Amino acid sequence: MNKDSLSSTTLTKSLMLMEVLADAGSPMGLSELVRKVGLPKSTCHRILSILVNEHLVQFEQKSRTYGIGFRFMSLAFQTWQNLDLRRAAIEDMQRLGKFTGENIHLAVPDGNEIVYIDRVESHKILRHRSAIGNRASVHCTALGKSMLASMDADRREKIIASLSLDAVAENTITDANVFEREIAEVRRKGYATAVKEHQSDVCGIAASIRDFRGEIVGAVSVSAPIFRTDREKLEGWAAAVMECARRVSQNLGWMD
Repeated sequence: MNKDSLSSTTLTKSLMLMEVLADAGSPMGLSELVRKVGLPKSTCHRILSILVNEHLVQFEQKSRTYGIGFRFMSLAFQTWQNLDLRRAAIEDMQRLGKFTGENIHLAVPDGNEIVYIDRVESHKILRHRSAIGNRASVHCTALGKSMLASMDADRREKIIASLSLDAVAENTITDANVFEREIAEVRRKGYATAVKEHQSDVCGIAASIRDFRGEIVGAVSVSAPIFRTDREKLEGWAAAVMECARRVSQNLGWMD
């Protein structure tokens, strides 16, 4: 058996074990798992040991039982949350796109980065778009700054402390004191702008999104080429961007 086939077989067996554990709803012993999946005991034990090391499966030493691990639950929740966010946002993103005539992006926070998870494209021939799944630092995008400014102080300070503030475009903020003042201003206004901070030919404006707990789970932005958009035009979209973010937050159960 070649390496690829072996990896595929191990993955299949891992998924079998995790599906059984997920369906069970309560921890299971090794013997019971062996009966359920029909694999050799040594194979089950070896794969379970790997899954435990990766925190995808949890092993209870006292009862000698296995259950779904916290990492798996965290991944599942994040996936569900992102799907739920896209569904909650799409109609208002389309409305904002129609109003501005530019690309609308939806992103979520991931440590000191943002991840683009959806977009509504402009019908204009020349437009800026970020690919779904692309990442960027929070310090150089309107999306990132809007989320960072809206987070609670502890979460915000931890992320800021982890930033290297690298220059990625001509107007990227690289001074820590300047960045702190920028975030304070974003918090005061309720939205963030970025002009030539992430890419030298692009500008954007964004506002953050909260879920039913009041947690910052994403942000929505308008992004446009510099040649047809200036800071004054961006500021003119502020009310519409904040209204879009507010409506999406309400769709997620947030009560302001």
